[in-house]
Amino acid sequence: MLKKVSIFVYSRIHDLDDYGLPAGDPEMHESTVSGSMKITDGEIRLSYSEQTEGGTVHSHVLAAGEEVTVLRSGAVSSTMVFSAGKKHTSVYEVLPYKFDMTVETLKIRNELFKENQGELEILYNMTVGGASRRAKLLIRISPLGS
Repeated sequence: MLKKVSIFVYSRIHDLDDYGLPAGDPEMHESTVSGSMKITDGEIRLSYSEQTEGGTVHSHVLAAGEEVTVLRSGAVSSTMVFSAGKKHTSVYEVLPYKFDMTVETLKIRNELFKENQGELEILYNMTVGGASRRAKLLIRISPLGS
């Protein structure tokens, strides 16, 4: 069953130094939007849209077992597949530019299996267009209106 939920999205991205440690001030983004959540047979699907500096970004998150896939379209186009200890390569597109992107998942904490509430936290290293960064994505779900 499709449930309407409130979705808090937090991301924090650091540039990395030569040792792979965070360097400089992080790039951070927070937003709370309404979206939908559907749980079926151990899979969780989240859908939401956010306004960014570049325009609207539509996100679809699929969490199944130990793997999470984040699909983004609109002002940004990307597919990121997160699986602990694994790397995934894809394309990151911000028109008119396209960059190769690799994500290496460091940690996934998936606590979304409650009815229309919970958290998903992903820590990962990413390389986009040759620049390496460390990132955290936190998605917190709560009943709409809370």
